[in-house]
Amino acid sequence: MSSISVSISARRRLIMQPDLLCILSKSLHEMAATLTRPSALSLSLSLSLSLSLSFSLSLWCVFSCKMAAMEVEKATGRRRFCAGAVGPTNRTLSISPKVENAAFRNITFMELVGAYKDQVKGLVDGGCDMLFVETIFDTLNAKAALFAIDIFFEEYDVKMPVVISGTIVDMSGRTLSGQTTEAFWISVSHAKPLCVGLNCALGPDQMRPFMTRLANCATCYTHAYPNAGLPNAMGGYDLGPKVRCCPATTACVIGRCDWSWVCDGSCSRAVAVCCGSACLRPCCCMLRMIS
Repeated sequence: MSSISVSISARRRLIMQPDLLCILSKSLHEMAATLTRPSALSLSLSLSLSLSLSFSLSLWCVFSCKMAAMEVEKATGRRRFCAGAVGPTNRTLSISPKVENAAFRNITFMELVGAYKDQVKGLVDGGCDMLFVETIFDTLNAKAALFAIDIFFEEYDVKMPVVISGTIVDMSGRTLSGQTTEAFWISVSHAKPLCVGLNCALGPDQMRPFMTRLANCATCYTHAYPNAGLPNAMGGYDLGPKVRCCPATTACVIGRCDWSWVCDGSCSRAVAVCCGSACLRPCCCMLRMIS
């Protein structure tokens, strides 16, 4: 498994092959990963994706990972978890897609809430242990997701931990909708998440100052899962898995974040090393909170 690499372009094929997803998740757990989370970036909820399809894909993604977690848990006696990811959409509530009309929106808040609720139902029915509202570039979209989660919890009388993960798009330290790290936390703190953090867009070194600012203001656990940095002039990425693990490990050890792992599954070995070795203390924190 150390040679497996899952590229971004392979996500869609992976989602459509639950057996392969189960094998991958099982291998990660066997290499000491406590938590696995199938990527939701290819399940962007919008009017262009039917709700029934979104529900089915969400359910099978999580179900495959959950079966792998249960199998390894039974063999090792150590708890393993599967998270359900409520990812970004190709629609935004804060920014107009038309340059000539700043007031135009191609989706309403309640339409987005309905779409998110359907995805959440699929994730919970699939057996996830917690929900990740992640890769937040528009905080209003995140609020729609959090509102959908609250509605679902109340309607079906369930409750589980929620993790919130924002995305800083460049070195200005702001989300795409213009919020600073501190403003982002204030906007989502009402949800009382188990953990809040940053993912994607920036590499470990670039993300560190913004993680420090978030850790200083957040009242819950914090996490980071960096990307391979910003793309270079050729559209590629210069940071490999080994380079990305070391700064993430450092940030974790000195207390800037409670969870830390490598983003987007670019190397399964790096993910397992980061989750298993560098984050023994954070994994214990997570287990204690859930128990």
